[in-house]
Amino acid sequence: MSTSLPLLHLWQQGSVTCRITPATETAPYRVFVYDGDQPIHERSFPTHNEAIADAIEELRRVSHTAPGE
Repeated sequence: MSTSLPLLHLWQQGSVTCRITPATETAPYRVFVYDGDQPIHERSFPTHNEAIADAIEELRRVSHTAPGE
């Protein structure tokens, strides 16, 4: 994972991690989801609330498709 943005580690589900631009930064706010080092989701939002909502939705998606379910 390589980015010059300051990112917060928001959640991890197995090998899948989510990082997000902190609210202290200026828009656009970005959400990055990686499976190991492979990017699987990246989006930008005009508000931090929209970015958080997307990160939560990705956690739901990843949690429902976890191996063994």
